[in-house]
Amino acid sequence: SCGTCEPGVCENGQCVDPAVGAPVIVSFTTNLQIMEPGDNLIFSAIVTDPQGVDDVIGGTLQAPAGGTYGTFSTSASEGAYTLTLNWDDLDTVDPIATPPGGNTRTFVAEFFDQSANATTATATISLQCEDTSLAACGNRCVDIAEDLEHCGICNNACGDDGICVEGVCGCTLDSSCILGEICENNFCVPGCRDNDGCPSGEFCDEGICNSGCATDSDCGSGEICDQNTHAC
Repeated sequence: SCGTCEPGVCENGQCVDPAVGAPVIVSFTTNLQIMEPGDNLIFSAIVTDPQGVDDVIGGTLQAPAGGTYGTFSTSASEGAYTLTLNWDDLDTVDPIATPPGGNTRTFVAEFFDQSANATTATATISLQCEDTSLAACGNRCVDIAEDLEHCGICNNACGDDGICVEGVCGCTLDSSCILGEICENNFCVPGCRDNDGCPSGEFCDEGICNSGCATDSDCGSGEICDQNTHAC
């Protein structure tokens, strides 16, 4: 991917200058510099061409990393193009996942003429929640300090029986932890409450899993587990 190549175009992963006679993007603007959920973002472009404005056949709006947001529509004025997108449209092409306070997103407009010559221009806006203390995760504004599905960052889920504490996934039950750990003060720490809380081949010894058999099943064929020494 080239990223942005204004005013050139991306070909085979490399930015190249626009071809002689390619369309000229006179202006490329948006109605918003900061977009929040519920807003409509309108892109406006004025495009001309050395061969005459009728030589321009249209354009698309793209994400720098790939994906197309839509196709520009012509307006009443010759050479004028517009495209309107909402928050969900943006999220569908490039999933929205901002930190609190939001972040920026760049859009690439590419216009073509009848000879398949192309040229590009870019526009950058900010995406954020109305409450800037919240993160925008898809179509939700969340407190990543305590949200179970977006803990610390967007899309970091804490799982069943989990809890989000100051942006870090924690536990509410021992079953939330791996074998050999228990849930204490909402965090998994090394320990055990009984032999069932230890991995195979270990037993619970005063709250700590140690090597040794817990039951006969930990031993080989024809052997039994000595419960005093925890040796087979």
